Amino acid sequence: MDSIIKREQLLQDSQLLSQFKIGLKVELQLLDSLSNRHMTKLVGMVPGKYVIVRFDEEMLPAEGEARGLVVVCRYIIEDEMGDCFAFKSQIMQLVRHPDRLMFLTFPNEIHRRALRSSKRVAISLKASIQPKKAKAKALEGTVKDISNSGCRFVFDASYKGKKVNHMPIHIHLFDSKLGLDEAISGEIKNSKYDSQEGLSVGIQFDQPQQYLDSLGLE
Repeated sequence: MDSIIKREQLLQDSQLLSQFKIGLKVELQLLDSLSNRHMTKLVGMVPGKYVIVRFDEEMLPAEGEARGLVVVCRYIIEDEMGDCFAFKSQIMQLVRHPDRLMFLTFPNEIHRRALRSSKRVAISLKASIQPKKAKAKALEGTVKDISNSGCRFVFDASYKGKKVNHMPIHIHLFDSKLGLDEAISGEIKNSKYDSQEGLSVGIQFDQPQQYLDSLGLE
């Protein structure tokens, strides 16, 4: 379900504002160039005034003034529901030295859409994942949140592999206290690296696992 966060609500909600972290990945799209999207990162912000992101020259029109152009910004926050946020803004100013920085007007409203159909519950479950390809090695880790439709799996610190997306896998969940010992078929949908937590992947199960709702995970 979509919802709209108004400017006043955003400015008064410290939790919402805290999502604008330096390094947040943001997709930029000029409104008059619907096929031209560029990934960048948030550099800074002054609440109520402007947002600062890096930019590449190729995203700008070859001719004409860039200031005043409307930009659509999108970003994803991986919380319990996994939300996609989008807002329209205008280019206020471009700085090219010592870095290419784009100053955007602070949004008047932000559109929010949940990416998951079911709420995930924070948990710590021992698990392992194994790619479906032949002779693939099982990799150990921990499930940090889970629902009947998917989970987030964090690799053990010893894992030195790279990020991977859209890979069919089997995930094995086991916990003697919960009486849980299940192998589930699914697919890695996204991956991210955190300096404290390490590498984690978002997994969507091929079929809903309704029994997870009755395990008392909350």
